[in-house]
Amino acid sequence: MSDNFDATAIVGGAGRPLVLKDRYEVERELGRGGMSVVYLAHDKQLMNKRVVVKVLLDESQQDAWIRKKFLQEMEALARIDHPGVVGALDTGETAEGRQFLVMQYIEGQNVRQALAAGPLDVGRAANILRQVGHALSAAHEKGVWHRDLTPENIMLQRHGGGEEHAKIIDFGIAGIQDSAFGGEKTQVAGKYSYMAPEQFAGKPTAATDTYALGICAYEILTGQKPFAASLEHLVSPEKSKPQAPQVLRAGLPEAAGQAILKAISFREEDRFGSAREFGEAVAAALLAKGGKEKTKDPSSILEVGHILFTDLVGYSLLPMDKQKEYLGELQQVVRESAAFKKAAAHDDVISLPTGDGMALSFFGDPTQPCACAFEIAKELKTKTHLKLRMGIHSGPVYKVADINANANVAGGGINMAQRVMDSGDAGHILVSEAMAATLTQLSNWKPYLVDLGNRAVKHGVILHIYNLASSELGNTVLPGKFAADMEKQRAAANKGPLLAMAAVVVLGGLGFGAWKFIGANAEPENELKYSFIVQRMRDGQEMGQQFQSAGNVIFERDYKVALNFNSPRAGYLYVLNEGMDEGKAQKTIAVLSPRPGEQWNPKLAQSQEIRVPEKGWFRMDQTTGTENCYVVWSAKPVQEIERFKASSNVRQGLIFIEDAAMIGELKEFLKKNSQKLEEKNNEVTNQTELKGRGEILVQKIPLRHQ
Repeated sequence: MSDNFDATAIVGGAGRPLVLKDRYEVERELGRGGMSVVYLAHDKQLMNKRVVVKVLLDESQQDAWIRKKFLQEMEALARIDHPGVVGALDTGETAEGRQFLVMQYIEGQNVRQALAAGPLDVGRAANILRQVGHALSAAHEKGVWHRDLTPENIMLQRHGGGEEHAKIIDFGIAGIQDSAFGGEKTQVAGKYSYMAPEQFAGKPTAATDTYALGICAYEILTGQKPFAASLEHLVSPEKSKPQAPQVLRAGLPEAAGQAILKAISFREEDRFGSAREFGEAVAAALLAKGGKEKTKDPSSILEVGHILFTDLVGYSLLPMDKQKEYLGELQQVVRESAAFKKAAAHDDVISLPTGDGMALSFFGDPTQPCACAFEIAKELKTKTHLKLRMGIHSGPVYKVADINANANVAGGGINMAQRVMDSGDAGHILVSEAMAATLTQLSNWKPYLVDLGNRAVKHGVILHIYNLASSELGNTVLPGKFAADMEKQRAAANKGPLLAMAAVVVLGGLGFGAWKFIGANAEPENELKYSFIVQRMRDGQEMGQQFQSAGNVIFERDYKVALNFNSPRAGYLYVLNEGMDEGKAQKTIAVLSPRPGEQWNPKLAQSQEIRVPEKGWFRMDQTTGTENCYVVWSAKPVQEIERFKASSNVRQGLIFIEDAAMIGELKEFLKKNSQKLEEKNNEVTNQTELKGRGEILVQKIPLRHQ
């Protein structure tokens, strides 16, 4: 089939719309290039939400390099999780075997269309360039280089008439480090007007994208490209010296022109260190107070910022509408924080979106982010569906703009705060050693600090981290990553040649008989792992594929759910489900496992995986709120639960306990045997890992309905 095919021709019948994967119904063509065609489509499984479907052309399908680049575009978008980069939603093949990619539909215009009316207002330009610089650097951090950044590939979108947001699209010729689809023989691809000299020479790098953004900035602010149509500027440093942008546009700050010329330097080493740094520098110059020109590069001005970095745990598992809703709720909580209001009133805080949350950079009082974190944690006690982790650090940042809609900061302080946060779990407020050094000198903060010690984070950096928590706020449980580090250290120590000697203690003067084996009488450590298997449902129809989650799920009506369990030790497993409202006069506890139809066999073999229910699903009802599921693991049969096997109150294959006295006894048993377990969400296996000492482990798992 030639490249003149259309959506109806793919299915072989004019007037019949193409439906891919029984889900994406194509409406019309949006555009096409040399390798692919792009369609507007509707997701039939998600309320006819508009999406974009990109399909390889027939002749492109025959080109091995193009096929590889198409697969790598999918890989690139899967790697990058940033609000400034178009998101990949799905992939597959047409009936004829053509590869297709499903992406977010961005309603709005691209920068090329915006330039039809002439150069952009400096404020608008600053906002766009800053955002694109951030998005490019986010891609670079994931080993992805765009290599084809042009005004056509920057989309502009407004939500409800608010601030304009920029999104980068079309990663069709992106370069990817350590690609899952192997290396490639470099081909020179892209538009020459935006192509850096090293890309023209077949050796593109991350700096190539900074160059392209500089060309875009020149055009956005002057309406002209910096170089003539010839290719001389790509091979000759002498020919790559264009007019300063401020010469073409009167009143343009000189510092902005200098930043743009630096970004499009012939040599990579003469450009900015990153696209983010360039975006911040040019935005700051354009937004200089009073329109005064700056002669000093704003990116060289350092200040100390006190950073609060936040992240919604499980955000990526949420449907897109819920992601937007949850972020909106978090933003509202932050805005209502007294510490944030006070800092904002004095222009002492800058807020930055981070995709899964936000970062707040406070200037002045170093305890402001801690106060803000406690206020946020207090408010979130009434919003249990928002699972937030926070990291706090004091460090150097670039304050690249005054406090306004386009304000921004960057630098080591932001990055370090994020690394501190990454070491925690939901509910944790972790602080760096730099912040702890201040808090330990203050009597009203020192009692809330717990020294967690050192741990290696990204790029081998060693951080000394503290936990900030009170009896009511924060999370006092040891973070899962620290627990895992301790387990590794313990395992390594057990392999050492001095193991035997380390296992004993000599009590001097008491003779040989006083030697004591450490841990000989200690209770054994037990471990249980569990996860949810979820099938989303809407109007009786399955929505998307089943997925596995460690538990960060908001269940809607009719969702189908099952649980998976396994333990490295043999033992006995019981799963109990309590009614939605513990305050009601009548309570009911259902024994989900073991079930009467399974001959009441709660025993698990070593490392055996068990699904509850063994076949089929539990279906969520119409009630909203939170109900509790209790998991009991024991080395021996639990007689307090075993006695219910003789109960005659069996409905739908489950035993229901409704007698108030029996429920009271069972609740007392659960309370008595509850202990603070080490809990870790394993992001690789999508399981929650529980560890504790004693013969019985009891864990309450909240099931959140909406």
